[in-house]
Amino acid sequence: MNRITQGKDAIGILGGMGSLATAAFFLSLVRAFPGEKEWDRPRIVVDNACQMPSRVRAILYGEKREELIGQLAGHMAGLVNLGCTDIVLCCNTSHAFLPQVLPLAQELCGGKPFRLRHILEILGASLKAKGVEEVSLIATEGTLDVGIYPAVLAHHGVKVHGVGPEVYPELRELIEAVKQDAIDHAMIDRFEALLLSQACRDVVLGCTEFPLLRDALGAKREAGLGVRLHDPLQATARVLVSDYLAEIG
Repeated sequence: MNRITQGKDAIGILGGMGSLATAAFFLSLVRAFPGEKEWDRPRIVVDNACQMPSRVRAILYGEKREELIGQLAGHMAGLVNLGCTDIVLCCNTSHAFLPQVLPLAQELCGGKPFRLRHILEILGASLKAKGVEEVSLIATEGTLDVGIYPAVLAHHGVKVHGVGPEVYPELRELIEAVKQDAIDHAMIDRFEALLLSQACRDVVLGCTEFPLLRDALGAKREAGLGVRLHDPLQATARVLVSDYLAEIG
């Protein structure tokens, strides 16, 4: 139960928030899993659920909150019904709704067993293993305001420094540029400036759009910044691959 078995179980990606970030995570999984042939890798099911209500507005204003919870649970249950035993919610902000989403998803899928791969918890364990005790966090304003990162990472002995409301407009514009596939040199420069302005040398990319800006920045330019970037989806991919290899022996 809850293990990725070759030719049997599947990894489910609940994404679409936004679509390009979901596609990037899917591609990273395909590249991460070893295999000489296509059938050596696990089955991956992607639900690009791009028509769900705004997660940030549901947090800030309560807008369509119940509709959002219902849709998240429904899409999650749909993946389980397609044979997915491991689910990755490819949206940081959506994790704020999990206490309501998970029981409903369990009900909707008729009690079929599945495990949510909680990307924040996985990141916390990764940071602890690396000896990281303090991080700066860049994320959506919803993620920042609801405080899910400080709450989760505290369990792993990691203190989180968020940005102030004065930075929110910049975060929104950077995230939207990725969603609209409009990353240009100016946006890359602004992303670099944002990273350099953080209080800690270790910076968590707490929105699934930010890794695409990291890719656009490039490894050489990133290395020159003097900061270490931590991506919860990248950490989750490593865990999925490790579990897969352990399972197939």
